[in-house]
Amino acid sequence: MNKKQTYLLLGLFILIFIILTVSAAFAFFAIVPINKEKAERKATSATMPILVFNAGDGINICANSYNFGKDMPSLIDDTTSTVTLTAGSDKFAQAKYNVKLKLEKNDFIYTTPNEDPELLLIITDYQNNPIKHIDGLEYKTVLNYEGFDITGKEGEYNIALDQVITATDTTTHAWNIKVMFINYSSVQDANGSKTLGGYFILENAEVLDGNI
Repeated sequence: MNKKQTYLLLGLFILIFIILTVSAAFAFFAIVPINKEKAERKATSATMPILVFNAGDGINICANSYNFGKDMPSLIDDTTSTVTLTAGSDKFAQAKYNVKLKLEKNDFIYTTPNEDPELLLIITDYQNNPIKHIDGLEYKTVLNYEGFDITGKEGEYNIALDQVITATDTTTHAWNIKVMFINYSSVQDANGSKTLGGYFILENAEVLDGNI
């Protein structure tokens, strides 16, 4: 089999939306790049609830002839992003948030006659359940792996909208995201210089209860 070389980089960014309000709407926005200081903010007062989104680490996969050759396993990397809601002095807070994925600069192509997925996206929600439906993406099984085929896919995809989070003290929702580069027995040199970029997005949707 020919030498396999490719480079896959999924730069995960997260949209941070922290609200600290009593009666008026005061919002703080920040874009947090991967592999840098994590997005963590603390409440300035113990009386106020706080909603925090943590970016997690970046996903990086670098395939070469030493780790992606014949009879070698597929390559995978993952990160976990979190949403944490801490209740204030009222001991109750509730909010909604959205989970989205934006893929861009994705020039990976199929290398098998049946167009088997080259890249699989695997997402586990905050209850440790696999996400199996995303509008615009196909959920497939290949080589005993299950996930969404994101080969050549670009655009913004909704993973979960209006997800409710409730806290009487502190509650954390953790979302795990994996990207897998499938290693077939066939030649995949056509993806030798391809790249993938994207963003995993967590954003505030609605404040329901509590003085957030």
